[in-house]
Amino acid sequence: MNNKGFMLAEVVIVSTILLTTIVGLYSGFANTYKAYELRNSYYDAKTIYGLKNLEDFLIDEMLLTNLVSNNNFSYVEINADTFSDDYYKAFLEKFNTTYNIKNIYLVKYDETIITNFSNNSNEELKKYLDFYIERTKEENSSYIFDDSLYSYLLVSVTNDDTYSSLRIR
Repeated sequence: MNNKGFMLAEVVIVSTILLTTIVGLYSGFANTYKAYELRNSYYDAKTIYGLKNLEDFLIDEMLLTNLVSNNNFSYVEINADTFSDDYYKAFLEKFNTTYNIKNIYLVKYDETIITNFSNNSNEELKKYLDFYIERTKEENSSYIFDDSLYSYLLVSVTNDDTYSSLRIR
């Protein structure tokens, strides 16, 4: 038997197996990395913690009630101009600096209202809100829209264009 022919066939077969394994590993790592990047830009833990602090502040100071007092409330941008009191303005400016926040929105927790808000937003915020809405439709998702559990959604955009949100009861 010709050893050179056998060796060539062996190299081709082993190379094919190795190449198939490498392509499989690459595609698995690529999907994992893509999910990591998405999670990294859409769920910043520090910002979510900050949103919880903002929620507590709005409730403790009874500002949440003032923000949503309009019966037709759907969403509002929360910024220094939102409040007339200097204490609240100073708190919000310190908050935005501490958590690197560019914009904060308070949105009624309703799929239609969030969709409308998304359609009136810039392209990147729209992508995040569309992602959020799609996530609520996934089977076994903990983000299912339930008006009886949550009333509002705080959405933040940081200066480095990461997005976070917090549901408010």
